[in-house]
Amino acid sequence: MPKKFKGENTKAVEARSRKAAADAEKNTAARQAAEDDAWRDDDKLNNKKAQRKNAEEEKRKAALERKKLAAQLLAEEEANIEAASNSKAQPKKLTQAELSRIRLNKSVKRKEAL
Repeated sequence: MPKKFKGENTKAVEARSRKAAADAEKNTAARQAAEDDAWRDDDKLNNKKAQRKNAEEEKRKAALERKKLAAQLLAEEEANIEAASNSKAQPKKLTQAELSRIRLNKSVKRKEAL
């Protein structure tokens, strides 16, 4: 003959407690979802305003990036031009006698032109 239980069925008690815990978790999640839904911002005007603000910010950042790139390219080009002009041979130094001879030749050419 089977034994008679004295007290409660332990497996049934564990099953009931697991089921109660699962139900409590489900209810908590449902309450949290309902609260989040209540606090959600559905204002279309504010959403559009925020989108416009974000778009303007992106345009401003893009313009700033283009401006920085243009300034950088300009600086590089100027550096290249300066380097190219510095690499040209420096004119040789002239003595006072050579300068006076050049001046004399220029004055003679002017007189001949008149």
